[in-house]
Amino acid sequence: RTLGARGTATGLALSVAANGKVAVAGSVTGALQTGETIADPALTDSFVSLYDAKGDEMWTQRRAARADDQATAIAFGGDGSVYVAGQAKSAVTGASAVGGQDNYLMGFSPTGTAKFSTQFGTAATDRVGGLLVDGTSLVVAGTEDGHGVLRRFDLAPGGGVTAAGTRDLGDLQGGVITGLALDGGELVVAGSTRNG
Repeated sequence: RTLGARGTATGLALSVAANGKVAVAGSVTGALQTGETIADPALTDSFVSLYDAKGDEMWTQRRAARADDQATAIAFGGDGSVYVAGQAKSAVTGASAVGGQDNYLMGFSPTGTAKFSTQFGTAATDRVGGLLVDGTSLVVAGTEDGHGVLRRFDLAPGGGVTAAGTRDLGDLQGGVITGLALDGGELVVAGSTRNG
């Protein structure tokens, strides 16, 4: 399948559900779909597309901040919901900017309806490096103002999300978090650091 744009489209994250559905997320400049109106075709926006097990597109969502943004991590929930995380240089729809380049987290229903969006991080440059779903919790791993940081969010029954905990892994001294996985109930974090 080809997912293109009038400008550029870059896939930055991929997730496959147990039922074979495939979710792709990334960044796009210019129109992504025919007839789409773009506020500023020179800026990058986040997108997520969902395909069924046969490869047919089910839905595509474009989410834009006023400045550049991109989706860099994606995961499926047990009910088929799709969760996307990334970074934005201004407030994303439904959230408030912290400053600098913030991290964000968004949730979509199995049919593509936006459920929530939240923004977090520091006033410096932040970057998401991993996202996973653990029951009714989401865990986001990333780099915030040079530190490796894990954040847990709890999913509310009504479809929202609540910040539930943060762990600072320390100054990465120029390194970054690049991956996150769950192994037997334990979190595994991958990345690089110059800090011993």
